[in-house]
Amino acid sequence: QVAMAPLAFPTIVTPYGIAAVVILVAIGKSATDQLAIGAAIASLGRRTLLIDLDPQSHLSLHLGVDGSTVGRTAYEALVEDDAQLRDSIVQVRDNLWLLPSTTDLAGAETELAGHPDRNRILRERFEQVADEYDFVLIDCPPSLGVLTLNGLCLAQEVVVPMQAQFLAM
Repeated sequence: QVAMAPLAFPTIVTPYGIAAVVILVAIGKSATDQLAIGAAIASLGRRTLLIDLDPQSHLSLHLGVDGSTVGRTAYEALVEDDAQLRDSIVQVRDNLWLLPSTTDLAGAETELAGHPDRNRILRERFEQVADEYDFVLIDCPPSLGVLTLNGLCLAQEVVVPMQAQFLAM
């Protein structure tokens, strides 16, 4: 028999007192991974924020949030100069919040191209709400553009899921 140790979350000390994790799309299931991991952490009583930076919006849709009707989304949070991140975050369950996405987010890549600090906008805006969350999980699009770079600049840890097959990487 194999003895299994109980699941324990490591203590990660960050400038914001949170553990930020980016799960990059490698096999097309990152929204499902984000939802499962985020819901598990939230069920343990930890304040968890899910950030959907993928214009496909699968994470938002899995949580029943339609970015086109919810009001403010990650698009406004990134593109509008005076945006307050808190205004775009919605609570979806106990201890679980979401910064929803919308297909408009695809246009943010070109709209932010001339912004001098375009890769750190999310990090700067996150400072307003950093003390409100214990964990932040970020779903990024399957490309290394402005949206993914914003997620990476906010993150303290990066998880890259991949298929467990020979030569999958």
